[in-house]
Amino acid sequence: LVSAMIGSFIPLTPFFFLLVPQAIAASFIVSAATLFIAGVYKAKATVGRPFRSGLELLIIGMVAALIGYFIGTLFKP
Repeated sequence: LVSAMIGSFIPLTPFFFLLVPQAIAASFIVSAATLFIAGVYKAKATVGRPFRSGLELLIIGMVAALIGYFIGTLFKP
């Protein structure tokens, strides 16, 4: 539960400090960096190649975010 709350808070953080257009870009960058770092950490904590694991988690996370965004636009009034 705590990890889900922290993970959800990461992309929201820029919205507390920036205007919405800048916060959207910053949120994307912060989320991408966090996903990459988490992938690198996963590889170092287990067995794997850090760069490849970071890139893999980055791509999966960003594709999931884009799918969620586009599904959200379908329900926008």
